[in-house]
Amino acid sequence: MMTRKIFFPVLLMLAMLVPSLIHLSAHGYVMSPASRGYQGSLDKATLGYSVAFGKYGSVINEPGSLEAPKGFPALGPADGKIASANGSIGGDTTLDLQTADRWKKTNITTGVNAFIWKYSAYHATAKWHYYMTKQGWNPNQPLSRQDLELIGTVTHNGTPPQDNVSHQITVPANRTGYHIILAVWDVADTTNAFYNVIDVNVTSGTGVSALATPTGLAQVGVTSSSAKISWNLQSDAVSYTIFRNGQNIQQVSTATFQDTGLTANTVYTYEIQARGSSGLTSGKSLPLNVKTNSEGTPEKPTAPSNLHSMAVTENSVSLMRMASAHSLGIKNYQIFENGIKVGETMQTSFLRTGLAQDTEYQYTIKSVAVNDQLSDASNELKVRTKKVTSGNGQTYCGAEQYNAANAYPATGTKVFYSCKIWKNKWYANPGELPGTNMVWEEISTCTEGPGCESGGSVTYCGAQEYNPVKTYPTAGTKVFHACKIWENKWYANPGETPGSNTVWKIVSDCNEGQNCKTSALINKENNLSVIVSAHMMNFAPESHYDKISRADVITPQGVQIITFMNPGKDNMNISRLQPGIYFVKIQYKGGKSITKTIRK
Repeated sequence: MMTRKIFFPVLLMLAMLVPSLIHLSAHGYVMSPASRGYQGSLDKATLGYSVAFGKYGSVINEPGSLEAPKGFPALGPADGKIASANGSIGGDTTLDLQTADRWKKTNITTGVNAFIWKYSAYHATAKWHYYMTKQGWNPNQPLSRQDLELIGTVTHNGTPPQDNVSHQITVPANRTGYHIILAVWDVADTTNAFYNVIDVNVTSGTGVSALATPTGLAQVGVTSSSAKISWNLQSDAVSYTIFRNGQNIQQVSTATFQDTGLTANTVYTYEIQARGSSGLTSGKSLPLNVKTNSEGTPEKPTAPSNLHSMAVTENSVSLMRMASAHSLGIKNYQIFENGIKVGETMQTSFLRTGLAQDTEYQYTIKSVAVNDQLSDASNELKVRTKKVTSGNGQTYCGAEQYNAANAYPATGTKVFYSCKIWKNKWYANPGELPGTNMVWEEISTCTEGPGCESGGSVTYCGAQEYNPVKTYPTAGTKVFHACKIWENKWYANPGETPGSNTVWKIVSDCNEGQNCKTSALINKENNLSVIVSAHMMNFAPESHYDKISRADVITPQGVQIITFMNPGKDNMNISRLQPGIYFVKIQYKGGKSITKTIRK
């Protein structure tokens, strides 16, 4: 009998764990005021796991996984399933249960309130939008679109978000009592968004809310006599008060502080408090203990943090992490696979290729300071590569038919699509269709596929399209490439592509090719050239500088690594860029933007 009494609770616990174990990819949730799902995660400590699971469901294990199609309110989760994002966590719709007194509520006031998200995967972001139940809504009925109205939107530029950034959203003055706020995070490069409902109790306020408590307090560097700390910058804070061992020691206006004159081999405790322009102050941050080094001990860099994967294929994994810090600077980062060093990089991302399919790998990263001191290891990341999935077996003109469900990780892979042969210039994700995404480069036409008419060679503006596998022995031969007509000045070998080799010179523009008609509409901006040297990037003609407000250098993986505001001649230094292909997104002062591809 004793065995049966023990065995049944174990089975019950496993039954509650299984739904969450099969859906481990968390991404983001509203941390303040606590979303319904995050509140459930917090209540595990106060209510106990079993009670919290019964009240909230599987979300207590992964509050950042409430993901559904974006486009709300026209699209997105169905009415009655908004809180659970259509039961996105294993079909669990417990969060959709709605009564006036079921959920714990956070007290807020009318007027401006701060909303702060926490992210576990930093996706490219289009915007955040916030909705609130209307005055007079029925809290005992399932939540639907007709109950909600838009109260605020925070637009973004397509780059990854940062933790603990405060969104200032105004709660209308006519709201009182129990209400629900729906916060939606739209991902820029997928079709999905993340949905969080927040249960609040609204009282009439002054329109100014207290600042959020500072977060992210961390050690940046330490010596035998000094300690440098940093924390997350708050847009609504005008200053920060530093507390050491409970004593107010200084006020600063930036989110970093270096404490000097300390005693070697001693532990110091630091806390941070934010102050707003209204004079209101936040609560103190969580304490951080920093131990100074013994005399003569060199400073170590901080360990890289938040190591995670941005993409996994059959033979590659894309790694990303937060930067380390050291008073002298960071020289590089070392990547370890199953305990063995496999690479070094200066970038925040690293693409590991040549892996075996359907295999688990463990990764850690260490930083190396300028003084060659090595940091501790980052968090360990375990990933399993995907199984190889074959295409449909059809080949045309020597290339397999494109399959939108497959990734194409190997650069230069040729595929047949829409009566043409294409090759990828870098890693191609599933669904990045040839002809609609710049990862694919058109090579030639192919008349073998279904629905493709047979006939002679296709010409644009009277010239045949450039073929990188051909030789062009006769000087003066005209070809079409990249919406221009080119002419070779002497013998052109295979692969000497127009625009990247001096054997070719431009004869004229040509708007007859694929995607060229669209380019012609913005030709005024697209006549801009990007000139790249070992250390500098410049634009030509120089008359464009007065029209440009910003230029961003972006990796093929979509990571923005350098930003130049109001760029000018010879002030865009790209010395730290590694050799390779990059995108340059150029923003004009009128709002229009164009993207150029460069090679360093």
